[in-house]
Amino acid sequence: MRTIPPAIRHGATLHWRSKVWIRQTGARGAGTPRADGGGRTRTEPFKAPSRSEMAGALLSLRPMQFMERGVIVGSLKAMPRSPISSVLVATVWAFAAAPTVAQIDVPSPKVFSITDRNGVDMVRGSLTMNLGTVAVGGAEGLSNSISVIEGSIDGPYYRHSLAAGINRFFNPGRSLQTLTVTYFGDSIIFTRSSDGGYILKGGRGGTLSLSGGVYTYIAPDGSMASYATALRSWEDNAMANEASLLSVTRPSGEVLTYHYSGTSGVNLRLQSVTSTRGYQIHFEHAGSGPNVVKVEAINNTVEACAPTANVCVLTQEWPTLTLVNNSWVDNLGRVQRSSPDGVIWVSGAQWPVINSGYIWDNEQTAVKTVFDGNGTWSYSYGSKPDPTWFDQTSVNTITDPNGHVTTVKLQWSENFSYDPPRYEPTLVSVTDHLNQTTLYGFQRGTPSWVQYPEGDSETWLLNRKGNVVAYQHKPKLGSGLPTSTVSVTYADTSIPVLARRPTQMTDARGFVTDYTYDASGNLLTVTGPAPTSGAPRPQTRYVWEQRYAWYKQNGSNEITQAPSPVWVLVSQSECLTGATCQ
Repeated sequence: MRTIPPAIRHGATLHWRSKVWIRQTGARGAGTPRADGGGRTRTEPFKAPSRSEMAGALLSLRPMQFMERGVIVGSLKAMPRSPISSVLVATVWAFAAAPTVAQIDVPSPKVFSITDRNGVDMVRGSLTMNLGTVAVGGAEGLSNSISVIEGSIDGPYYRHSLAAGINRFFNPGRSLQTLTVTYFGDSIIFTRSSDGGYILKGGRGGTLSLSGGVYTYIAPDGSMASYATALRSWEDNAMANEASLLSVTRPSGEVLTYHYSGTSGVNLRLQSVTSTRGYQIHFEHAGSGPNVVKVEAINNTVEACAPTANVCVLTQEWPTLTLVNNSWVDNLGRVQRSSPDGVIWVSGAQWPVINSGYIWDNEQTAVKTVFDGNGTWSYSYGSKPDPTWFDQTSVNTITDPNGHVTTVKLQWSENFSYDPPRYEPTLVSVTDHLNQTTLYGFQRGTPSWVQYPEGDSETWLLNRKGNVVAYQHKPKLGSGLPTSTVSVTYADTSIPVLARRPTQMTDARGFVTDYTYDASGNLLTVTGPAPTSGAPRPQTRYVWEQRYAWYKQNGSNEITQAPSPVWVLVSQSECLTGATCQ
């Protein structure tokens, strides 16, 4: 057995992770690790993995990826294995669009998008380019990414990934209300039921409730987000005509607090986001208006910045993006744009030239051409079918500078989450210039089935809570390979943080792995399958402790203890036989 002792003993105070001061307060684990059979304990330097790393390791059902922090909570295969003529070189699977800080005409966020190398969404025709990211604290710190959305005839608008709110769609005289919750890059759609509750209609999952003017959204990982109806925004905040995000409490105990200035309405603006780990993302605005002109990522252990101040005078150089002549410039004076697929247009190079026009009977605008400095990409959009027609499909096309054509087939149907229902498209298939077709299926806006050009397919079965309860891979015909299935069991519990944690997983060979957790959702044990029939099962144990960050709060230069602790993984022990686990 290997034992890795806690890196920090009781009563110790020290610099921890990017200069954040912490102090230990208690411990929770699966038991005290024991020495090996010879009475020896091997000690090694220990770097505790983050909760997101632990969750990713546990929930690694190929080909799915699960990550915390809300950026991506589940990603299916990044792209079809058969390349699509370099036109659709990236299929971006997202359970939601990013939160928006839109200055004009913010569209409803999409639950699913497919983009080409230029960042054009081939379902609806908008173009997204990344303008830069500021971050502090590594995987457990804070970050904010800025992107620009093109395609509207009114011009581009910006999105800040940290901005979040609740947007309400409601037609006077109609009974149905639809709410879109934006949450760290996700968009989750709910409708209000006749009894006053909220029914999940699309997105990554979770629950929504309203009490005393505060909406509470509980995310699939158990994080609890509070949105205040007293803070509404039509200019600076992301889809927040109903409520703005106040705080997020993660299962780790970390609390993110949103600080605003101005008054509810057009003057409300997000000033900063702070975490109880000692990090801060600060937004500077132009005068008293809503437009953001500077974003800084600050470690408050080193330097103080009042959360509601518009300008902080800092002595250290922190990761910064500054708006200069409609471009975001970083600390090194660099200006660049990149597509979601990673295509980078560097400073000094020609930015893509984008032309837009009306589509779908002049209902909206979309990108028609993109000149990337080397050639022109053309985009066409099939006519919106009449709801009374038998054929409810349409076809969009992409033509690259070499004349290669990729077709994207859409299926139209009524979305009854809105009153009156919206007639909307869903992706059906993508065919490249070599006539290689990939088919797609969805469950409540989430990709649930993919069939590749050679006939092999993957299927994900979701339960009502959005948990993946089964994954199946069917090989291509004639391969001689069997169909493989992985099944997952979850606890039958009303505790949100535990409801999404798998308690048992059976792999394609029938081998079973069991998992246990504490009440906070921390992984305690992983019991693997027996190496041979009847043999003891190996087990890995984890020990967690609560610790406080110490940093400069509320603009003060005095280092003080955070108001609440966070759980930190401090030790891990592994045993190869059941005897050493007793």
